[in-house]
Amino acid sequence: MNIRTFILLLSFSLSACSATNEAMDAAMAKKAEVVMRVRRLSPGEGSKYWWYDVEILKVLKNDSAESFTNKLSVAAYGGKPGVPAGVSTIYLERYNPTEKKYWRLVGGEASTGVSHSTK
Repeated sequence: MNIRTFILLLSFSLSACSATNEAMDAAMAKKAEVVMRVRRLSPGEGSKYWWYDVEILKVLKNDSAESFTNKLSVAAYGGKPGVPAGVSTIYLERYNPTEKKYWRLVGGEASTGVSHSTK
């Protein structure tokens, strides 16, 4: 590989990393088991916990053994802001350690579990 090819490949690699990092907060990601870009599909419903249906656009981090398809229900505390309308990055922790398919925003609310929101 010549130096030109190497520089070109390095440039593409750095651009891809930069694009991913722009949509993810590193400090918030450290506290999350799963990080993903999503589009909210429902405004949420419930009482103590509100459940939001989201469309998964991209999984940015997955330290769980779970595989994710195109949709997911995400919990947040009922009295706190949850998944906002539009597209955002969400940071997830297990809702219940024994029920592996249920997830909630880290800290149970948007201030600790959501970033990079756009309508």
